[in-house]
Amino acid sequence: MSTGQLEVNLRNKLDLMNGPNERLKYIAEELASFFGVRTHEVGIFRVNHKNHEIVFIWPQGMTSFGHIPLNAVNSLVAKTANDRAATVDNSFSGSRHLFIFEHMLAEKSERIPLQKIMSAPIIKGADVLGVLQISRKAATVTEAGADFTPQNLDELRTISTIIADYLA
Repeated sequence: MSTGQLEVNLRNKLDLMNGPNERLKYIAEELASFFGVRTHEVGIFRVNHKNHEIVFIWPQGMTSFGHIPLNAVNSLVAKTANDRAATVDNSFSGSRHLFIFEHMLAEKSERIPLQKIMSAPIIKGADVLGVLQISRKAATVTEAGADFTPQNLDELRTISTIIADYLA
């Protein structure tokens, strides 16, 4: 499926949905399918500018696990929001980052390291509404599968602009 077809599918379906939880689940399922990952390898975050923090909104089980300060030094999600730039890291497990959250993103049996990750800001107008992340988790970088490509990152940027219309 092309990014254009995914955009049409997302907009058509999301326009018919009323509840934010239903929308988040659908977005996660579609992105997981599009990028060939599992739904718990999709992360969607909302920026709370008033409290200077970022909170999980997907996976839904993470919404009660606290927040990430916007000024967190070793946080890719905070860096993405602050820099307003998309990034890819195919050796993420070796990068400095906040390990605590990656182990909370799934059921206990699925708590394995994030090996590869893409991260893109969700921007509407001049506002950063959130961050969208796609990861590949596995015991080793080889087991995680294919590297994310520059094309994948471009696709994620495009998708993040679509999602911005549904987070506002």
